[in-house]
Amino acid sequence: MKIYISGPMTGFENYNAESFNAAEKKIKELIPFAEVVNPIKLSKEVESKIPNPTYGDYMCKDLEQLLKCDMVVCLEGFEKSKGCEIEIYMSKKTGIPVFADINKISK
Repeated sequence: MKIYISGPMTGFENYNAESFNAAEKKIKELIPFAEVVNPIKLSKEVESKIPNPTYGDYMCKDLEQLLKCDMVVCLEGFEKSKGCEIEIYMSKKTGIPVFADINKISK
């Protein structure tokens, strides 16, 4: 099982890394065998390969990985994020379940 974390980054200190990393830890506690896709880590991959990446560069990497996932879990504040809006739209259009509450994910 592969789970994508969707959450707001823009305008947050350290791009909200603390919330993304806490969510990754919580998911692994709830579903130990799950592979978690953390956009904070994806951002580092993009930055290591592309000098001065654009918003589009980050979103392309995120969506590429999201579409390989079995479910999406949203962080608090996702409703106000343009990136989350795109991720949730793509998830719904491709049949990937979206959970707004990490405690309601199922194995």
